[in-house]
Amino acid sequence: MSKEDQRYHVVDFSSPNRKAENEWIFNELTAWELENGGNVNFIPADRFDEAICMYHVDVPTF
Repeated sequence: MSKEDQRYHVVDFSSPNRKAENEWIFNELTAWELENGGNVNFIPADRFDEAICMYHVDVPTF
């Protein structure tokens, strides 16, 4: 999702700026969803507003 050296990266699916490296968000994908009975086909830009990629997560402390 990102070639940049960042702690996190956001891809805005509603942005009119369609860069070549983000073309995958406009193509149909197959995913596994237990709550929907298994394999589902969808176009990410039609289903989600954005994707967030975090390079490191840890157990939260309260």
